[in-house]
Amino acid sequence: TASEHSVASGHDFSSVINAATGQTVYFNAWGGDDKINAYIEWASAEVSERFDITLVHVKLGDTGAAVSRILAEKAAGRDTNGSVDLLWVNGANFAALKQHSLLQPAPWVEDLPNWQFTDAAALPALKLDFAEPTGGLESPWGRAQLVFSHDTAITPLPPKNAMTLASYIKEHP
Repeated sequence: TASEHSVASGHDFSSVINAATGQTVYFNAWGGDDKINAYIEWASAEVSERFDITLVHVKLGDTGAAVSRILAEKAAGRDTNGSVDLLWVNGANFAALKQHSLLQPAPWVEDLPNWQFTDAAALPALKLDFAEPTGGLESPWGRAQLVFSHDTAITPLPPKNAMTLASYIKEHP
């Protein structure tokens, strides 16, 4: 199976693709945003065309439901061929899966072809999720940032951190 040919099992990525060719992969991911759903639909078409892999988006209202399913399958003794192939998790769910040893046991993220395009030295958060070191057991899916802009004529010295931002907000309701 494809899981037996994982990058973490010492196989290169092309052997993972070859093992997955012709298979269906169930990607459990939050389904509450039309733009994200459209992106996953586009990615599914690309994976199908390029690699002959059917990617099915299992739309979740809460990714915790998939984590609960994984925990239940593990408790029932199902250690292989579970119902969740691929899962988009938030930091809290990643930490729970890691705590219960429910992740691929060997680091694999740096073996992904696109890892070369990341800069983990400049962005150490790529190796942390919810303040939990990922240990190469999770691939970054995206980054969420909050960006502020300001008019230098009105605010020549903007807040530089959360503490000064909180003070600024109180002073300028």
